[in-house]
Amino acid sequence: MQAKGLHVAYSGFDIKVAAAPDVISPGAAPDFPDWQRSARAVAQAEAGDAAGFAVHVRETAKSLKVFSFRGMNVTHCADGLGFNGYEEYRKAKELGERLSPNFAGNELWHPLGCVGWPTPVTNPPGPLPVDRLPPFAGAGTWSDPPTSRPSWTASRARP
Repeated sequence: MQAKGLHVAYSGFDIKVAAAPDVISPGAAPDFPDWQRSARAVAQAEAGDAAGFAVHVRETAKSLKVFSFRGMNVTHCADGLGFNGYEEYRKAKELGERLSPNFAGNELWHPLGCVGWPTPVTNPPGPLPVDRLPPFAGAGTWSDPPTSRPSWTASRARP
């Protein structure tokens, strides 16, 4: 898709990546300005002009092309957050297409970059040793999503 007046073209993948920050963090209620900006860009793109995404990409990436998160692979791959191969990726992509057809695959490219990563996993995910951790305080913001299990945090609070 062309961005009128600009010398750049965007694929569907580029548009998903450009829109993701506004979908993840829509802005303050009740207007959700970032979400509104993405909605306007989508409407403009449906009319054949992707310039709405170009403005956002230029502001965030200082470039007309969507930025790459190569640095994330350095930590994701070493932490074991990548796919073991194409088959694992394909299954995750198919699940995403069923659950969220419009944004399927939006976050799959990070772990896909770990296939064939040249260094072994050095920090695999695992449960925290809660019986050996010092007391700690958690903090959040007014825009953090509510937990679906409020009793979980209350049951682990220590005086």
